[in-house]
Amino acid sequence: KPAGWAADWNTNGAITVNWGVNHRTITVVLDNGESDILIYEKIGTELIPPADPVKVGYDFTGWFTYDGVTYTPYSFTTMPEEDLIVYAQYVVTP
Repeated sequence: KPAGWAADWNTNGAITVNWGVNHRTITVVLDNGESDILIYEKIGTELIPPADPVKVGYDFTGWFTYDGVTYTPYSFTTMPEEDLIVYAQYVVTP
């Protein structure tokens, strides 16, 4: 806490942090019983893709976005300018 700082430094006593203005969230839905992965980064930050998930009895086929009609392949390159949901897709193991 900086010297001279006080909780009532502004008129209503609330502290406002606008840290998230240039940050977005990618929610990665694994669909294998594990929790979703949340990636929260600054727009334009280089991304490292999550490890390929494992689902018993299935082969992982890639990452996809979904617009309500079509699944589109997704590549983790840089943080997008809007929040995004990315889905793991699988096919039944032959």
